[in-house]
Amino acid sequence: MGSWGKVASFIGGAALTAGGVALTALFPGLALVGAGMTSAGISGMLYVVTNQKYEFKSYRSSLAIGFCTGVVGTAIGTTIVGSLFSDCPKYVQKMAQLIIGAASKFGIKENIHKYQKDELGSSSLPLKIMKNHDTYDERGYTPLHMAAMLGDFNLANTLIQEGASANLVAKNEWRYTPLHEACRHNHINIVKLLLSNGADPSLKCYDGDALSVAISYKNRKIIALLDGSINAYDSVGYTPLHYAAMHSRYSEALHLVNMGGDVNAVARNQWRYTPVHEAFRHGCLEIAKLLLENGGDPNLYCNEGTALDAAKVFNSSHVVSFFRSNGWSYAGKTVTASIREGW
Repeated sequence: MGSWGKVASFIGGAALTAGGVALTALFPGLALVGAGMTSAGISGMLYVVTNQKYEFKSYRSSLAIGFCTGVVGTAIGTTIVGSLFSDCPKYVQKMAQLIIGAASKFGIKENIHKYQKDELGSSSLPLKIMKNHDTYDERGYTPLHMAAMLGDFNLANTLIQEGASANLVAKNEWRYTPLHEACRHNHINIVKLLLSNGADPSLKCYDGDALSVAISYKNRKIIALLDGSINAYDSVGYTPLHYAAMHSRYSEALHLVNMGGDVNAVARNQWRYTPVHEAFRHGCLEIAKLLLENGGDPNLYCNEGTALDAAKVFNSSHVVSFFRSNGWSYAGKTVTASIREGW
């Protein structure tokens, strides 16, 4: 490698290392991605310093080596963090799924999974953990949660046979059950196993029930499996479409509507919201329009009154402004309110 090439590659490695450190400092949730970048940068610099086997004559070849090292390191870091951790952004998790899918075409998917299992120790859990199968780790997960994340059918089945509960809720802000994790990571065989052993698909986590999770992550086979509960109410009294509306998940709401989700389902609790009320009061204008276009009734009464009343109470001013500018009507429906003074 020429001297200028070495300098260029060394600088590239240093920049990648600095970027990884900065990413870790600014976004702790992406610490492993930052660590992957940092490791790749350092390894790139070491490669430049210690390489004696090959001679690269061109400046471009040196840059290509540094770039490829960075891409591989970042991909590995993203795959690890996205596949193993629930508390990282969804775009990282989806990126990890894409990387693992691509890796399978090159015959390295099993190595990725082996690394995951070795890191978690799930491929050889000691007997004492099997006997204490419902204990939680420092991140709030049980061994069955981890088996569901990894898609380890044999481990999940063994844990269930030992008495592990399929409905234990993670002790963190996400509140996933093992079924949620299996839906999230697209492990349909684990989903079937859990359902056949008492897993409750109506239990609610941060993303809603199991069907909502599967739709959110676009796992079509699992969606089809769970579609029988498309209008089912959870323990709080809401359907999947309620959650899609309140969390502004347009693609999920569209799928549910297309699959026959009830746009006028009344919540079975004191608030009596429909998905239309939820969209109006949370300011989800595009979902509100979608629901009205598909038969949603904005004039059904909830605890606050009509959907427009709910929008006013919860200060969704842009929703109110939209319907005002359209003459208080949309999709052939007149949008009414109990009191309009001052609007």
